[in-house]
Amino acid sequence: MSGDRIASLRNPWFTASVGITAAIAIVAAIAGFAWLPLQQQGERFRGVWDAICSAAGLVWTAPSGAQIVRADYPTTRVEVVPEMLQGASAESIGRGATLALRCTMCHGARGLSQADSPNLAGQSPVTIYKQLNDFKTGARTSAVMAPLVPDLSESDMRDLAAYYAYLPKAKPARDGLEDSQRSICAPNSRPLRPASGATTSASRCAMSRAG
Repeated sequence: MSGDRIASLRNPWFTASVGITAAIAIVAAIAGFAWLPLQQQGERFRGVWDAICSAAGLVWTAPSGAQIVRADYPTTRVEVVPEMLQGASAESIGRGATLALRCTMCHGARGLSQADSPNLAGQSPVTIYKQLNDFKTGARTSAVMAPLVPDLSESDMRDLAAYYAYLPKAKPARDGLEDSQRSICAPNSRPLRPASGATTSASRCAMSRAG
């Protein structure tokens, strides 16, 4: 039997298989996109089309009478957008530097903490602004920050964010060796014998690696 005769409507087996496959696909589509969504508890669809769109993952607008579930605890009020807090002026940075004087005890004079607090220097202005706003509204709690943020205005928080974002970030920690010592410190270096009892950079390097 040739391939042309198998894939022919005259072939009863081919016709039956195509019909059964199509019927299964139609029934599955109706059940998955219409019947099952309509059976969900608590869902209110305006029609079969809304149920199909919901099942397909498309945007579905809730009816005006639908109940809105709100959290029973404070949540952030900041809506982050791409162009937020861009292009801070020099005046804003200067005002932020003045306001930051109250923050130096914990976050350092230049935004680099010596008190095991977060480093703020070089952070994103949006991040700093959001945290200050959350502390003020109660979305985030802190016994240290609570007395400092109530009197901050919207402009104050933006100025502080601009100032700390302007500061340079902390440099990566180094192991204490000078660059001149690093240049002569190879991974498998051995101590060099100093002449006349003097201690050379190479010997100090080797001793530091041994210690």
